[in-house]
Amino acid sequence: ITFMMIITDYGFELYAPGKIIKNEIDVDVIFTHVLIIKSALFIISAAFILMIFISTKYYIGRLDILTWLVLAVFFNSFSMLWLFQANEVIYVYSRITVVTKLIAVGLIYLFVKSSNDLNIVFAIICITNAATLIISFAFCKNRFQLKFVRIKLHETLTLAKEAFEYFASRLGVSIYSALGGFVIGAFSGSL
Repeated sequence: ITFMMIITDYGFELYAPGKIIKNEIDVDVIFTHVLIIKSALFIISAAFILMIFISTKYYIGRLDILTWLVLAVFFNSFSMLWLFQANEVIYVYSRITVVTKLIAVGLIYLFVKSSNDLNIVFAIICITNAATLIISFAFCKNRFQLKFVRIKLHETLTLAKEAFEYFASRLGVSIYSALGGFVIGAFSGSL
């Protein structure tokens, strides 16, 4: 989930606020570009998850877990964090996230009783990701009067190209952290 979320974020949490703050691009224009790019990145992520499903036997008999996983990534793919950052209302997004995550912890505490309840955990994560997206999108739509605008594909591709370095830096840090945990686990004897 974490790597799929890094792919679908694509560094927009760092790139897009700078473009908006510097008035280099209209909010509605970048909003439309970002949603198009994130849609494409979600399709790539879903294809990657499908390849894992096909090439391993891990999800055999666990199609419900795979479905919840894909849906969790879908809802998180369209995070509006970048827009909250650009408009200096990150505290609102933080409140939305904290409340939904606390609800998730409560639901997990109530409904997860054993390791066989993994599908319930993924369902709860999916539902809280959906709630976070819906609430944050409604806030942004009302507060910033967001709307989709007509854009040109080559501009979307240019924006994706410009944001790539932010994606590469986040991916690098995440891989470094994950491999660090892997190496520590390997040397501690209980990977």
